[in-house]
Amino acid sequence: MPWEHCGQSVADDIGCPTCGLTKAQWSVKFDATRTFRLSRRPAAMLNVELVDVDGEPVHHEGLRAVLPDGQEVVTATDLAGRAVVSCAAGQYTVEFPKVDPPQLVAPDAAEPDPAGGFRCPTGRKQRFELTGTFLDYDVEAEGEWMDVVGVPYVVRAPDGAREGVLDETRRVRVLCPPAWVDERSVELELFLDGAGPGAEFEVQAEDGCVEVVGLPYTLTLPDGSAREGVLDATRRVRAPVAGPVRLELHLDRR
Repeated sequence: MPWEHCGQSVADDIGCPTCGLTKAQWSVKFDATRTFRLSRRPAAMLNVELVDVDGEPVHHEGLRAVLPDGQEVVTATDLAGRAVVSCAAGQYTVEFPKVDPPQLVAPDAAEPDPAGGFRCPTGRKQRFELTGTFLDYDVEAEGEWMDVVGVPYVVRAPDGAREGVLDETRRVRVLCPPAWVDERSVELELFLDGAGPGAEFEVQAEDGCVEVVGLPYTLTLPDGSAREGVLDATRRVRAPVAGPVRLELHLDRR
């Protein structure tokens, strides 16, 4: 309950507006012990969650937000699929740059923003859902002779082809709707340029979504010749000559 001082009713966590005395100082001085009650403040935070079609958290998915004060924040979901940022109370705008709007189901409290993304109120968690599950592939180069960041790729799937460039995450993500469960036509091409002799490339499936051991691949060399093989337990494909090569993986959704 509020305390009375200088003829005014004052919240327990606020000093007297007339003399500046706090509730704690007043209680000690007059040996008056009372129950403290804090004034109510509005919740103030960006609180977003991203899950797939099975309700599983989608982690390390990049998002961009504009906070109520106009500040822009670039971050990513954590292992629980959440992103929490302290901010002033109000409305913020959030978007997932690598997720197409038709692939996303927004919460009821979110409203489409004409400039892109969704406008959400601060405080309560806003749960966004994907319309499918991710096939998630990390691409790494052996040794220090080459960094795969910037390597272009093409994903060919039942709904068409999509081009991209490997960013700092070195990850290729393919969103697979439930209708693709019986499809075996998702292919990934990496255009590896500048490889040195004896170069090796590693493609690793993340989270056990799809095991890449046993996946067939086609390696096209600079002279146009092609070599076919199957990824073994090392998950490595060796490019035996220098120059631009193309690695095509046949991703199996069994």
